[in-house]
Amino acid sequence: MEEKITFKKAHAECKRMWLILAETGSQNKKYVIKQMGYVPDNWDSKGEILNNCFACEFTKKKGDPDCSLCPITWGKKPKIDEGFYCEKSSNSPYRKWLDLTFDLTDEAREKRKGLAKIIANKRWINKFKKEGIE
Repeated sequence: MEEKITFKKAHAECKRMWLILAETGSQNKKYVIKQMGYVPDNWDSKGEILNNCFACEFTKKKGDPDCSLCPITWGKKPKIDEGFYCEKSSNSPYRKWLDLTFDLTDEAREKRKGLAKIIANKRWINKFKKEGIE
């Protein structure tokens, strides 16, 4: 995304995206982001939503994205600083959702719906606020 996204906007758009995924059971965040009027992250274009995630996009406010500044608490911090906290944290609903993305059964779709609803309603904390960045 060309301009820096605010905490409030990132939170609202993240919730909106995950509620769409909760309603449809889709496993395709890129498609939903495109439907919402944004450029999905294809790793080769400018102006895209980083990692197809509004929380990741928000962490770019001070330069490079930083999982430690993610406004969403995904679970226990991974022991090794490799990969994204949302994917590596124990009991992360996003990790569970990801594990179901290639399963196209009705059962998996229903599980994705439930996990997407949990993600949509996760509490956000602005870790930039103490630095005066909104």
